[in-house]
Amino acid sequence: MKQYPVDPQRVYIGGFSGGARVALRLALGYPDVFHGALLNAGSDPVGTADVPLPPADLFRLFQESTRLVYVTGERDEAHLIDDMQSRRSLEKWCVFDVVTEAEPRMEHEVADASAFSRSLDALLSARQTHPGKLADCRAPIDKELSMQLEQVESAFARGDSNTAEKQLAKIDARYGGLAAPP
Repeated sequence: MKQYPVDPQRVYIGGFSGGARVALRLALGYPDVFHGALLNAGSDPVGTADVPLPPADLFRLFQESTRLVYVTGERDEAHLIDDMQSRRSLEKWCVFDVVTEAEPRMEHEVADASAFSRSLDALLSARQTHPGKLADCRAPIDKELSMQLEQVESAFARGDSNTAEKQLAKIDARYGGLAAPP
């Protein structure tokens, strides 16, 4: 980017199968660099021990500025199920700019030229913004996280560090970096 005139808002990442899983992790962890990901026949749920959420500032940027495009063969049943679970987790964590492209008659294969072209068009098309929906979705998550952190503070204040430690472990497992102090 230092050597060529690259629009920083049009930097994307993608991969096939395990590479798509890595692309998802990189897009999630570096939304200040990657503004979209093309996930070809590989994905995971986010907000898990395997794919934890990044710190709040980065996750908010991910929610607001990242488009994810899933493209998987219609006969690749295992990865279609993975995609569905991944998309559900994204919706649960208020990530709404998600597009699914069909790959007819394909199994677990790299997208053909037609499917890749449609997926790339979807990645490059105008962003879908959902400001009201995003705010409404974030509010209960933020409230629940605040309540749980207050319970930890109360346990520490009572001198019950064992309970506080267990509560923090649960918070960390569920919220990952989202629960980290700013």
